[in-house]
Amino acid sequence: MEVPPDVEGSLNAIKSAITSVNEFITSTAAAVEEQSIVTQDMSTNMQKASAEFAARSKPREYRTLKT
Repeated sequence: MEVPPDVEGSLNAIKSAITSVNEFITSTAAAVEEQSIVTQDMSTNMQKASAEFAARSKPREYRTLKT
């Protein structure tokens, strides 16, 4: 059975649109994953910096007694 040219053209356009959307979703998912990794890294670094600041801001006598 032969597919009429206009139907074939429409199906190709739909296929192309689906491919474009799929590529967009894939690249968006990769960007979200990368952003999540960066955010987690920033959070970890901020926690370390905060702990270091807290440890250094305690009075010397207190730090000596605790260690």
